[in-house]
Amino acid sequence: MWYNSRDVISIFATFNIYIPIIDRLSQSGKMIRQSILFALLAAASLQLGAQTPRNITIRGESAAMRVAPCTDNDAGTITFDVGNFAGQSNDISLDTIYLCLGDTLSVLHNQDDVLNGDPMPATPAGVAYAFYDCRPTVDGPDITTVITDLCVNQADPIIFEGVSFPQTDGIWVAVDDNMGNVALTNSGFHQEAFNMGNPAPIQLWFAPITVDNLALLTYESGGPCVSVSVDQAFSVVYLEAVQVTEAFPNFGPGMQGAFSVEGGLPEFQTTTSYAPITIRHLGGDVLAGTVQTANPGHGDTVQFTVPRPGDYEVVVEDGKSCAAIDTIVMPVIFSAGAANGAPGDTVCVEIRVDNLVDVTNAQFTLNWDPAILDFVEVNNLNTMLPALDDGAFNMNPAVTDLGRLPFAWADFLGTSNTLPDGSVLFEVCFEVTGSLGQISDITFGDMPTPIQVGNTNNIPSMYPFETSPGRVNVTNSVLLVEAVQDSVSCNGLSDGAFTVTVSGGVGPYNFTWNTFPATGPENGPLTIAASGGSSAVGGRPAGEYRIIVSDSDMPANIDTVFVEVFQGPEFAVNVAELQSPTCNGDTDGALTANVTINGVAVPNPGSLFTFQWDVPGQTSQVLANIPSSTHSVTVTDASGCQEIDSGSLSQPGPLQILANNTFITDATCNGAMDGSILVGATGGTTASGNYSYNWSGGLGAVTANTSQVSNLDPGTFTVTVTDDNNCTVEESYSVTAAKILSINLINLMDITCNGADDGSIEVSGTTTGQPPFGPFTYTWATVPPSGPTFTGAQVTGLGPAQYAVTVTDSDPAGCAVSDTFTIAEPAPLAIQEIELLNESCDNGGGDGRITIGVTGGTAPYAYNWSDGQMDSIAINLSAGMFTVDVTDANNCTANRAFNITAPTPPQVTQLDNDTLACFDDTNGSLSVLATPGGAPIQSYNWSNNATGQTITNLSPGSYFVTITANDGCFIVDTALVVAPASLALDSIVAASPNCPGDDNGTLAVFVSGGTLPYTYIWSNQPTNDTLQFNLYPGLAAGNYPVTVVDANGCTPLNALGTVVDPPSIVVDFSNLTEVSCFEGVCDGGATATAMYSDGSTGVFGFS
Repeated sequence: MWYNSRDVISIFATFNIYIPIIDRLSQSGKMIRQSILFALLAAASLQLGAQTPRNITIRGESAAMRVAPCTDNDAGTITFDVGNFAGQSNDISLDTIYLCLGDTLSVLHNQDDVLNGDPMPATPAGVAYAFYDCRPTVDGPDITTVITDLCVNQADPIIFEGVSFPQTDGIWVAVDDNMGNVALTNSGFHQEAFNMGNPAPIQLWFAPITVDNLALLTYESGGPCVSVSVDQAFSVVYLEAVQVTEAFPNFGPGMQGAFSVEGGLPEFQTTTSYAPITIRHLGGDVLAGTVQTANPGHGDTVQFTVPRPGDYEVVVEDGKSCAAIDTIVMPVIFSAGAANGAPGDTVCVEIRVDNLVDVTNAQFTLNWDPAILDFVEVNNLNTMLPALDDGAFNMNPAVTDLGRLPFAWADFLGTSNTLPDGSVLFEVCFEVTGSLGQISDITFGDMPTPIQVGNTNNIPSMYPFETSPGRVNVTNSVLLVEAVQDSVSCNGLSDGAFTVTVSGGVGPYNFTWNTFPATGPENGPLTIAASGGSSAVGGRPAGEYRIIVSDSDMPANIDTVFVEVFQGPEFAVNVAELQSPTCNGDTDGALTANVTINGVAVPNPGSLFTFQWDVPGQTSQVLANIPSSTHSVTVTDASGCQEIDSGSLSQPGPLQILANNTFITDATCNGAMDGSILVGATGGTTASGNYSYNWSGGLGAVTANTSQVSNLDPGTFTVTVTDDNNCTVEESYSVTAAKILSINLINLMDITCNGADDGSIEVSGTTTGQPPFGPFTYTWATVPPSGPTFTGAQVTGLGPAQYAVTVTDSDPAGCAVSDTFTIAEPAPLAIQEIELLNESCDNGGGDGRITIGVTGGTAPYAYNWSDGQMDSIAINLSAGMFTVDVTDANNCTANRAFNITAPTPPQVTQLDNDTLACFDDTNGSLSVLATPGGAPIQSYNWSNNATGQTITNLSPGSYFVTITANDGCFIVDTALVVAPASLALDSIVAASPNCPGDDNGTLAVFVSGGTLPYTYIWSNQPTNDTLQFNLYPGLAAGNYPVTVVDANGCTPLNALGTVVDPPSIVVDFSNLTEVSCFEGVCDGGATATAMYSDGSTGVFGFS
């Protein structure tokens, strides 16, 4: 059954605690080693999951044996889940991510991996993340090549909590789940593991890598197909925690403090410093401290001041927002002095104060031993504190007799008060009532008045405090001598010291010293200049010392004190075997240096001690990856003390096959299969005394799991003996025979043409050592067997296959020999079209070309084209069908036809004429649309030198366009830009009025050109007449200007029409006869003759 890798891996998801830490041994013994190392992992509290480094197994033959490159795997791409980042760092951007201690950033795989190159698809393949020291560059194609990347992290071993984990197959990987996701978590593991067990910041690179078996972290078949997404590589800097390692609340006067800081970015990049550093008062105010140290780096001491006593939060950040938060208490310090007094003396002890800043009230109870001291009074009250008087003390004998003096002071006006450091608050005086040699401590207590100091105006109103006790020594000496020891640093050294402090009496002081009991003369004297001064004596071994002090009084006051310089802690080192080498001569053994202090084992000495083995560069508690040998280690503690020890690493005995326990029985002849080999092994590691045996070799594979292998033909056989630790030894042995049959190949003919099945094989049998027993028999069969068998020394008519022949003689021992031969068949002869270029329009055509390629058959090839050409490239072809016949070296043939087409020019699909409005316009345009023919259109060229599909600003005329394609084919077409003729006057016809002076004359204008209809505008003062017709009636004689405009408003036509009156009638009288009488008689007469004024005649009527 086949499984999808994503499905199968979920089966193993609940078993993430199984980590295959693999050694270099063969597979059968690995699980024992893995379980041992897993137990070590568990003991070391190794964080599982996240980006924990794990070994990966490479099973099977070396990937380098592959010939074909791998293209079937792709580790895919990733996305950073920035939105769900948990931590402090402000720099989680690519390509270097900085993680503060405790930060977690998830890497999400985009599920675009390709895992088709898995050699065993039934196992769950997936994506892990490989560890690198720098950006990787090798992306595959197999695991053998990937490991050659110079950036692969090959840290060996990694050490965590003192336990060493060796690297086995050359690469560390990390895997979280079967989806290719991984959580980058800074738990501190990487800083320790990859720095030989000594925590320090570290930068690592990661890249997605395909894994054949994600559940068992295994590469199968030698890892033949592996992909690393080098373009998805990213770097992670794992920073150590920023820490305030030591605080100094009273670093100097004036509320000065200090602290030491380490870790974070400045530890990784020493040129950087911590910033910002804030010091905030933990109260209801905004008080803050002031940092006085500029640009502090890793391991530096940071000095600061604060405005008043209190608890202050210190926040230290590095350049990546990794932060340490700590609280430093800046207290008010009350201290009591010391005094000497003999019985009956009155002595006074000073009560001093430091850091009394911004205070309105203070109270405490002084305690002493009432059996040694009797209270007398208080005096020397500090005058700088208002209202500090005897009323601040409860001096009731009922209280003081119990050895208590309550003190309570307050400034009732609420005024803040400040005293210089070391100021005396008051002195308390006692009468010494004890016996010589007694000492009463002067301490600060809570009963009956608790210790408090503060300011009622502030929040919080109470300040923190510290107290330092004093004492009264009952002695006749007026000197007060204190001796403080400084222990010897290393056991047996002489670097101890003691410091003598003297007060009282009269200075200067001298003191001598000696061992106690004394050895030799007194040492000294040494001088202390003034009361309260000190002097130190160094270079002393451990022991008790007596010190005699005298002052300058007359007579001198003398006091003797004793001090013991203590021995330093006694530590020892013992080199022990942690892990013996797996096999004799292996280098995977380990020694460990166990450290004890005063006889008590130190469980994790890496942070307290340094280790230097006699192997250069080995500085961890564990010396790993060594053969059986003896080594010494020098262990140094924080004080520089050293211890040296050495130890030896054992190993198993050499695993070997004993020659005197090896027995070989030769075969009668090949084919008889009656030979045998028996061997015996010793050494190595075996709980039962038994070994596993693996045999191989000979004619065919012969395998067995026992020390004896039988039924052997002649040949060479190899045995591999394996012990419980998977250690191996290998030997080869030869089995011979008295008679050896062999097969000689006389002739082998492969198949001539694909499908011809005309192969043949001819062999002959021979013997060496002894002659054959009768004639040879030849039996043939295909491999694997299929169909009938053949006989005879020669077989013919063979198809492509592998053929096995068995040659036997008639020997009753069954002598026989077999061999195989392969009949090859050429691939089908096939013609491939490489290039076909059709005929073009260039230079009249005839330039077609066909290029072919031939596969299959048997080279060389002969070519025969239908037009007589005889090359794989046919040239100068015109349109038409062409065939080619190809013949190979075996006269196998193939043919193919090709069609060369004629060139097709572009086709004009639209080219419309354009019409202008007026005869003198120049705004014509023409557009052409064309479809490509056999090639894309290259250009449009017009007869007016314009280019493009559209031309504009055209005058009337004819225009030609040439459309040219990439193959040189072209087409020419024509279009017209037309315009109407200009307006022209054909004639003006006038009709005169009927009679001179009449207004019934007419004008008729006849025009051509332009665009109908015309408009006629007649000038007829005082107005113009605009008419749509050419006839202008009702006119009297006269001149009439006219403007003719066409429908397009082109240039108008101006003309003048004239109307002329007709000639007038002229009457002439003749033949006049007068009347006869003057009145009443009408008998006169005349003749009237009429004509026109232009002399023309007519028909007239007379009346």
